[in-house]
Amino acid sequence: MLEKLDDSVVDGVGVTWDDGPTHVLTRVQGQVPAITSLMNVTAWWTIQAYAAGAARHHDRAINDKGFRFPEFREPDDPEFSGVLVYDYFNQVEVSTAAFDRMMARLLRTLVDGATRDGVEAVTSDWWPAFVADTEAVEARVG
Repeated sequence: MLEKLDDSVVDGVGVTWDDGPTHVLTRVQGQVPAITSLMNVTAWWTIQAYAAGAARHHDRAINDKGFRFPEFREPDDPEFSGVLVYDYFNQVEVSTAAFDRMMARLLRTLVDGATRDGVEAVTSDWWPAFVADTEAVEARVG
């Protein structure tokens, strides 16, 4: 049976910027493996895809981890009404509102950290679209 997380659990997942020597862009504090797997960002190209999917409420999956909305449910997926967040070994359901808040925190952490630290990504051609996707998710959150 699919575990449906309470919004307070999702809202309690913390994320911090960390573009240190390990080249991990974020560090996530939380106890939900599928969520921490999704939010521990190690490459800009993956988060670009996740940002676009979150902004448009469209599925994204990279290397056996991602998220899915009910309208894109696969035949072997469990029934769900919120957002299915998964990695290779785990899957949980979160409410759409909690998913948006979680992704807004993640994306804003990346935008602010990269901008503050002058990371090369901010001069890339894809950066304005990434910022726009971040702002689209934030606008839904309010």
